Amino acid sequence: MTNQPRAFEWTQTDRRAIDLIRVLAMDAVQEAGSGHPGTAMSLALRAIPGLAVVRPADANETSVAWRTVLERAHPAALCPTRQTLPVLDRSAGNEQGLASADGAARGGYVLADAPDLGRDAAKGGAPGRRGEPDVLLIATGSEVQLALAAREILSREGIGARVVSMTCLEWFAEQDASYRDGVLPPYVRARVCVGAGISLGWHAIAGDAGEYVSLEHFGASAAYQTLYQRFGITAGRVAEAVRSSIAKARSNADRVVGEAGAGDGSGGEQAVSPAGGSGVPARDAASPQGKTVSED
Repeated sequence: MTNQPRAFEWTQTDRRAIDLIRVLAMDAVQEAGSGHPGTAMSLALRAIPGLAVVRPADANETSVAWRTVLERAHPAALCPTRQTLPVLDRSAGNEQGLASADGAARGGYVLADAPDLGRDAAKGGAPGRRGEPDVLLIATGSEVQLALAAREILSREGIGARVVSMTCLEWFAEQDASYRDGVLPPYVRARVCVGAGISLGWHAIAGDAGEYVSLEHFGASAAYQTLYQRFGITAGRVAEAVRSSIAKARSNADRVVGEAGAGDGSGGEQAVSPAGGSGVPARDAASPQGKTVSED
């Protein structure tokens, strides 16, 4: 019996890449199976040296992530959700102004920028340049949809929120500083990280005014919509965290300016540029600085 030709022949590079890929479909909130392991799974995986942990937000990001993993041929853990997520409309001129999923290949990208609200201080929004963000919503995986919903809530309040899909912290950290700062501008100190897991590992990105919509305890098994409500992982809770982060950022800025003015006798009129940057990989993160907004 002769061997039939195969429809596709794996190359040696393909074999090495496949050997280094693990697909782990597990959430802290899920309908089937235990939700307990998912709470800290992503952080535990990120503690493994040389391993990229990838959490795509929808089918488009999953496709880009899979292609990127194969092209890179480096160890990766692809962590899709078990939830039934919407496929985000990224067509040209889409209503929400969502960007192409190709940005997932760089680890983090601006999925939806702050709407041009034409806001000013009298309308309750931050005074400043039109169309630039008042706050950064940094979400990953299945929680990106919550950040997008919160963006709509905040826009009605005159608060411009930029939604960043942080698909892979490790890939994002490899990008040059100009790209990272373009996605996460250092001058925007109000930041909220959104993820159905523990917040440890996100503090360097959140910064000193950061807030977290997270899950600081074991998960559970039920319909994810039910568990999101029970654990406070909702668009409304994200919006609440944004208001807190903005207040904290303003308070910190006033304190720094006041201290600088007291030191040079200027009475606090000296301008002080905000410190900080876009963030570093979780394994290089500094000690926790932000505040967690989780289940009460």
